[in-house]
Amino acid sequence: MFEKFIAALRSHDPYVRDGALYALNRLNDAQAVPSLIALLKESPHNPRLYLIRPAILAALKRIGTNESLAAVQAWKAQQAIEKKDFWLAQLRQGDDPELCMEAARCLGQLGDRRAIEPLRAMLKNKYGDLRSAAAEALGRLGAVQSVGDIIPLLNDHTKLVLKSGRVNQYAAQALECIGTDEALQAVADWKGALVGVNIEQ
Repeated sequence: MFEKFIAALRSHDPYVRDGALYALNRLNDAQAVPSLIALLKESPHNPRLYLIRPAILAALKRIGTNESLAAVQAWKAQQAIEKKDFWLAQLRQGDDPELCMEAARCLGQLGDRRAIEPLRAMLKNKYGDLRSAAAEALGRLGAVQSVGDIIPLLNDHTKLVLKSGRVNQYAAQALECIGTDEALQAVADWKGALVGVNIEQ
């Protein structure tokens, strides 16, 4: 029933594809679900389908059967895995500071604990922005094993270039997030020393 419609979405003729895309944006027929799922699975390997993947997903959501919604959820789960793997590879390569910063941010937010060891190594990077990004991500991950690595950064007064603040501020925040007795005591001592310096001044 949907063979011609599916073929049109794969067409090399842009006018044919546009007509099929117009129909796809209004499609609400449960019988189309198996065909749409097949297109979704093919989309990573077909540039034309990749470009219209948002419309395929929207159609599956709009149809709203158990099968179509399960396909959308499975796709999202797979995308999350692929995203984690991509950023973890960037972090491990470590040859592009900007990508490493974004990798630290994403992996910390995504809760990927595979990033902990590369992030611990990044705490020693020559760039303050990368050291702060690593500390921040480790805090988000609750990486107890990194407390001893982060504590020395409380004495790192390097001013950041790509965001506001200094390295030691991010180190303190990370230690507070991790929240072990050792981490909290280190932050308390650091804050106490700052108060003492201000009083002397």
